Amino acid sequence: PPTKATALPPPLITPEDESAAIAQLQSILVHPELSQVLQVVKGVERRVTTIEHRVSDPALEQRLAELERATADTSDLESLQRALQQVTQHQASLPEELAELRQWVDNIAQHIVEPDKFIELLLPVIGELLNRKVILAQEEVCTALVPIIDRLIWQRGQQDKEAMSTVLAELVPDAISWEIQNAPETIAKAIAPEIALAIREQIRLDPDAIAEALAPQIGAAIQQQITLERDAMVDALYPVIGSTIAKYFAEAIRSINEKLENAFSLEGLRRKIRAKMQGISEAELIFKESSPFQVQALFLIHKMSGLVIGEAQRENTLEGDMVAGMLTAIRSFANDCIVRTGDMKELDRIDYGNSQILLEVAGYCYLAAAVDGDPPPEFLDRLRRLLEKWVVKYGKFIAAFEGDREQVPLEILQGLVELCGFQAKPRRQELRILPYVLVGCGLLTIGGWGWRSWQHHQTATLLHRVRQALADRPELALYRIEPKMHGHKLVLQGRLPTRSLQQRAIAAATLAVPEREIGNELQVVPAPIPPEQTAAEVQRLAMTLSQLRKFNVTATFFEGRVILSGTAPTRQDLLEATEAFARIPGVKYVTNRAIAGTQRLSMAIFFSLGSSALVGDSLDKIRMVRDLLQKFPEQHLRLIGYSDGTGDARFNRDLALARATVVRDALMAQGIAAKRLQIGAIPQSAGPPRWQERRVEFELFVEGP
Repeated sequence: PPTKATALPPPLITPEDESAAIAQLQSILVHPELSQVLQVVKGVERRVTTIEHRVSDPALEQRLAELERATADTSDLESLQRALQQVTQHQASLPEELAELRQWVDNIAQHIVEPDKFIELLLPVIGELLNRKVILAQEEVCTALVPIIDRLIWQRGQQDKEAMSTVLAELVPDAISWEIQNAPETIAKAIAPEIALAIREQIRLDPDAIAEALAPQIGAAIQQQITLERDAMVDALYPVIGSTIAKYFAEAIRSINEKLENAFSLEGLRRKIRAKMQGISEAELIFKESSPFQVQALFLIHKMSGLVIGEAQRENTLEGDMVAGMLTAIRSFANDCIVRTGDMKELDRIDYGNSQILLEVAGYCYLAAAVDGDPPPEFLDRLRRLLEKWVVKYGKFIAAFEGDREQVPLEILQGLVELCGFQAKPRRQELRILPYVLVGCGLLTIGGWGWRSWQHHQTATLLHRVRQALADRPELALYRIEPKMHGHKLVLQGRLPTRSLQQRAIAAATLAVPEREIGNELQVVPAPIPPEQTAAEVQRLAMTLSQLRKFNVTATFFEGRVILSGTAPTRQDLLEATEAFARIPGVKYVTNRAIAGTQRLSMAIFFSLGSSALVGDSLDKIRMVRDLLQKFPEQHLRLIGYSDGTGDARFNRDLALARATVVRDALMAQGIAAKRLQIGAIPQSAGPPRWQERRVEFELFVEGP
């Protein structure tokens, strides 16, 4: 006979087990993943409840009762048996489903107990969730990751520097190139302080490499600098070239003076003197003076190729290309075979009989002048200035010249023609006044010596009178005061302990020599002051400042140094106090560590998007501010809240004020009095990125009297 179906007991899942499982999940997952797991658990619970309801369903019991009543009717026995078999089979499958469900729940519980397996299952889901989170709220993800990225990179570099170097090595060149293209001034400011050090290190490692790298450009750089700032180049070279020229002229003048001092005669003697000054014989000097100077031809020649750039001749008797080739060959022979390696010498003159060829080299060319007679200095000066002008103005054209004389600038050709027509100015007839000059010099020397002697006697008399006047005063006789004459002024030099003695010394000198102006170079050197007296004066001034003005300054005196600490109302008040302490006798240095006026702290507290709750290391920063306020009890703090401009203005203002209020409440919880704290709000600040705008800043100030 059929039996009445009984309901199976529900699976034993106690609330303690469920709470423990949820707690373990919370320690592993973040909020979105925990919500998904809770939804899965709730679905399993609903399925268990459904099965329990199916087992204890009253309709099922009613159907069984109907079957029992129907068993009395034998005519429908077969149909009842079939129905009973179906119900029995269905009821028999229920324990298997319950066992399968219980095993599923046990597997979930086991994964929760073993986090490694559970994490391994959740990793694909977490990765997908993070990707979606970055897409939906990229700014919020950046705000959360920024504080730890630096730490991660640093820690990874400490663990495996070689791996980090390998990874970054591929990115650094591209990053530097990108930064140079987009912000060249920033790159220049970053590497400028290290360029000098890098060059010095490279010179130490391989000096020849630096020389080889810079040598090709030094000539062009100097030439360009001369074109741009000629005066600056002259100023730079003057200390070297100027001293050389001065030394040359000094030696030349000394030589001339020696020859003049050792000779005294009429015209013949003067000629001998001129010959000796020029280093030639008297006959050669007479021959040169009788031979007039004349320019025969001028050739501007390319130094490397020997091509003629421009020429000018009086009679067109010389073949320019042949002359240029021969001169270039002679220069090359002299430079290669005669000049020693390392010497910077050039062939500058070729003499033949009474004629000569002058060579002036500059840049990529040289100017050859075929002349008769001795060239005057004004011709040489004009030739050099003309060549210098061409090199500066047409240096690039000359360097690239390849023989096309049609492209030569007209200014060069005109300059050659004008210089070829140079005519020396006739020498004026020299007056025979040398004997009279020598006699006059002798008389002047004797008169000068007599005047000098009289002046020396007058000066000695005045100094004696002043010394006697100073010695007659007992208060001045103890000190060494030296009177000296500087022109028409009497100057007193020495050291005295007080200004009153200084004034007495000046008065005594004025009475002794009233006709002279008195110059004061007397130094007042105070007598040593006992340290105890200086320390007492320092403390007295500190007490006076605290009483008269709203100062809270502590002054410490040690070995001539005063150290100030505390606060002052304004920076100007603090500077005046520093100057007052520096004027105390015996104080050598004043070290100011006091705080003046309003000072903004370098730290700030940052918040999440649209939130006023403290996050991250905010409590650590609040403790640092608390320690600072406790160290300086006279200081007040102003807290200014900011927002990032997201939303309307009223919302941003309220959010910024709420952030400042939260930080103020945290400081009050740390023991800071509310009367020392002020709050303010700025809805949006310009400049920093949005995540940096969500912050609270601190300003220290001293409350006014």
